[in-house]
Amino acid sequence: HSVIHYWEKKLKEVYIALVKRIGQLLCRFTRPRFKIIDSTKFATWKQKEIEFHTLTAITKKTVFPISLFFGSVSPIKAVNGVLHKGKGELMADRWYDDNKAMGIMFKSGYIPIIKPNSGRYHGYWRRKARKIYYSDQLKYRQRGRGESPYGSLTNCYGDRLNTILPQTTETRIAARIIAYLVRLYIRVRNLFIRHALYMR
Repeated sequence: HSVIHYWEKKLKEVYIALVKRIGQLLCRFTRPRFKIIDSTKFATWKQKEIEFHTLTAITKKTVFPISLFFGSVSPIKAVNGVLHKGKGELMADRWYDDNKAMGIMFKSGYIPIIKPNSGRYHGYWRRKARKIYYSDQLKYRQRGRGESPYGSLTNCYGDRLNTILPQTTETRIAARIIAYLVRLYIRVRNLFIRHALYMR
């Protein structure tokens, strides 16, 4: 048990890198229509909550996380931690309505569609993002689809982890996401191969 516990604390960064790599492979087989940044919390048996943020790809038939970041942090740190360079529309809820966070999204190549927070007004990037949001608010209704991986993880593994230390809990959350992605990757790859054989 002590050996497992030792490695669990060490493997978190490896697992986060694996989530990103498998997410990239899935993006090759499926064409994401847009992406969503969102966060949720899982609890330990000691009722301590661990928050994590995901960058989720939304495709025509499926939804999957392609990046992972742990921490109850500011929107700037969360966006900086979970986001990597890309393109297309990027949706997030009003918690991410932060001028600097939006600047990171624009500079990373995305078009942010973020619901405005009524208590926040100032900033160049915020004004630019609000023009995009108000030009087509119907698109934002798709944001709820980013919650589905969290529901799938809860249905498969439960919403609490039998852990005490935050590092161990984070490693196990990342391992669950990897299992979710691998299962999805096998399914999508098999469909892709069948389609390629049929076209021949």
